[in-house]
Amino acid sequence: MPKAPAITNRILLQHIQGMRTAVETRLECLEKDVKSLKTDVGVLKIDVGVMKIDVGVLKKDIVFVKDALQRLYTHRVNMLVRIQKLESVVGIQQQPS
Repeated sequence: MPKAPAITNRILLQHIQGMRTAVETRLECLEKDVKSLKTDVGVLKIDVGVMKIDVGVLKKDIVFVKDALQRLYTHRVNMLVRIQKLESVVGIQQQPS
């Protein structure tokens, strides 16, 4: 039977040093990825804040438009009533549509 090659302390040390280098390299890559993710999260937080502000502005605009439409509807109804009164005073009949 052939004799197994002897594993010396030097070989073990070289192997462990290689593993250490690989782990350190991988950790550096992961740290860069984490920094990048933190930056992305910060940007997303800013974007969400801007969107919340935009939603608030839109809600105010919607209320403003609703109020304007209500005023317009009220004015329209008032004008139709006035037109009907004038027609009855003058004696003009509404023509069927």
